[in-house]
Amino acid sequence: MQLPERFRDSRLAILVSVLAAGAMACRSSSAVTVTPVPATPTARVLQEATPGPTPEGDGPSPAGGHRILTLLDSVSAEKLMAHVEALAAIHTRHVNSQGIGEAATLVRDGFDSAGGRLQVAFDPFPLTFDGLPTTQQNVVATLPGSDPSAGVVVVGAHYDSRTVDIDDASSRAPGADDNAAGVAALLEMARLLADSTPRATIVFIAFSAEEVGTVGSRHYVEAVRQRGDDLRAMMVLDIVGNAVGDTGAGSIRVFSAPPDGSSSRQIARFVALQGQTYLSDFDVLVQSTVDRPGRYSDHVPFCDAGIPSVRLIEAVEDTARQHSGDDLPDTVSPEYLRQATQLALASLVSLAEGPPAPPAPTRLPERPDTLTWEPVSGAVGYALDFRAAGGQEIARVVRVGDVTTLTWDAIGSGRFDAVSVAAIDAEGLMGPLSPELALTP
Repeated sequence: MQLPERFRDSRLAILVSVLAAGAMACRSSSAVTVTPVPATPTARVLQEATPGPTPEGDGPSPAGGHRILTLLDSVSAEKLMAHVEALAAIHTRHVNSQGIGEAATLVRDGFDSAGGRLQVAFDPFPLTFDGLPTTQQNVVATLPGSDPSAGVVVVGAHYDSRTVDIDDASSRAPGADDNAAGVAALLEMARLLADSTPRATIVFIAFSAEEVGTVGSRHYVEAVRQRGDDLRAMMVLDIVGNAVGDTGAGSIRVFSAPPDGSSSRQIARFVALQGQTYLSDFDVLVQSTVDRPGRYSDHVPFCDAGIPSVRLIEAVEDTARQHSGDDLPDTVSPEYLRQATQLALASLVSLAEGPPAPPAPTRLPERPDTLTWEPVSGAVGYALDFRAAGGQEIARVVRVGDVTTLTWDAIGSGRFDAVSVAAIDAEGLMGPLSPELALTP
């Protein structure tokens, strides 16, 4: 999915809409009626997946201002590749090897070097694999939030590796793309956010024992359930280095648990919206399943526990290199890894710092062309996100000011399967999507 040509300069669109946000914050009314007009070259429509008139809203764009732009500019391909090379230099990171302990220390040192407000710790758990009992370590870096009611957002990646023979703990298993690349993204995001104070608490976590059945993430999820932590969303980066080169460039897949209206699928759509807003040349492809057939990653235990969770993975995989001695750093694309990290970072900041999601919008019984929703404290506008009939991704976004009602004849036309709403704050930062309201039977 790609933006229309007129929106390819996303930075210009973002900066224009941020300037507009200040003015829109002063407007207030109880409702807005939209008169459909031909689409114009503004930043109000993020994507045109279907022909037809587009409603003209009057609200701020979901942009996030200069701060997110600065953060994305600061993502360093050089630093990312240094992490990849350091992890891949360990002979193997198999759970029954000495290398798994070396890798845990390396990852912890990476979080420690980020400094700032990060609280770094090992999260030990027992594992018996192939008859050998060991103590494994998840590596956890917590960035405390300012608002306890905002919950926790988790971003993770696994650092263990393996060969084709899952029991082989001695053969070379560099695991550059699978998954030193994901851990590198994790460490780079932690570095860039370490000094910040997000609204929600952010937990960066490098899991062990993913390759032998997601044991590390299952342990963590069980601990979370026992503590009663309020986890709102989880993203995992697993195989995000584009080892196939040019044929895989320019797009990334996001997997989430069905059905189409699930909370996990809403996080996937939210990630896609961040891509449309900030990375106009990097398509985010929302997938219809929790993962590829017969495959898995550390988002699955979170999904199983009812926590909204997604997996980011390159669009085209080189399965011949995976789980082999050929998964080397020179097959990882630095620029692709940088784009994948930027996408995850934009999504993470928006989830953790944006305004909370309102409940699902409702439809007035007497007016099938009218939606209404509850106001969100601190919001200066809202984004109404329409999913096209039969589609996975958001097809139209209508932004309005500080109102709680939208009237548009397309709402009852059958063109859209569902709609959700997200709040936008005074800086143009869009928070997570509400649950969907079905618009078709």
